[in-house]
Amino acid sequence: MFIVFEGGEGAGKTTQIKNLTKYFEQKGKKVITTREPGGNGSKIAEDIRKILKSPENSSMSHKTELFLFLASRAQHIQEVILPKLEEGYIVISDRFSFSTIAYQHFGRNLFEYDFIKSLNNIATTGITPDATIFFDIDPEKGINRIKDGRQIQDCRLDQEKLEFHKKVRDGFLQISEKEENFYSVDAEKKEAEVFEQVLQIINKKLNI
Repeated sequence: MFIVFEGGEGAGKTTQIKNLTKYFEQKGKKVITTREPGGNGSKIAEDIRKILKSPENSSMSHKTELFLFLASRAQHIQEVILPKLEEGYIVISDRFSFSTIAYQHFGRNLFEYDFIKSLNNIATTGITPDATIFFDIDPEKGINRIKDGRQIQDCRLDQEKLEFHKKVRDGFLQISEKEENFYSVDAEKKEAEVFEQVLQIINKKLNI
């Protein structure tokens, strides 16, 4: 089973991935967590992550950014996600293909929705999540969270203006109206309440 957590900066995905991983492990499930850009166990994907995140690359063109994300994803699929799914693992990923649509199409105004989706399909060889859970939070609140938790100057994307992050959130909301197996939770609630929303989706939609 393949589960993806999506959301803007500071939405709390990392915390909830840890909670869900522990939940599955207590049920005796084999589970692995990974992330994008990059991938748990893929050196090539992680090297691309460093390029994408580095503040030194502020002059990166939007098209370069798009294709680097896709390249990282293709390697991620090949080296991590597909092998683990074939071994019977539950794979939980922090971000996947819908981030590209939200950030590069809606945020960067690149290409048409369906064209970005087709590029994603090429990169992923058609593999799609069984469930994508979007953690919805006001962008300003999310940015304030990460300012408290890490050095914002360490990440190129974190340095984007608030207006960009608002476009990304709006993009995710539009995606939620278009796509199947895409569920939203209110990420502004307390941690335990957010996790309860996640469990409702997992238990009711995926019958785990």
